[in-house]
Amino acid sequence: MNKSLLTSNKDDWCTPQAFFDELDREFHFDLDAAASSENAKCKRYFTKETDGLKNSWGGGYGIL
Repeated sequence: MNKSLLTSNKDDWCTPQAFFDELDREFHFDLDAAASSENAKCKRYFTKETDGLKNSWGGGYGIL
């Protein structure tokens, strides 16, 4: 495992692509509720600025 993934020097980490791909095969994600424009794993996503905890996770929301 990459030690930089476990550091507390920052408060944003992206999910490793291989791990996401494995889970996505089973769950078919359509929203990344905690992402940035650089690391979003789904077409629809929320950033720190759009705050996924304050928005609906239903269809039609997030950045497209």
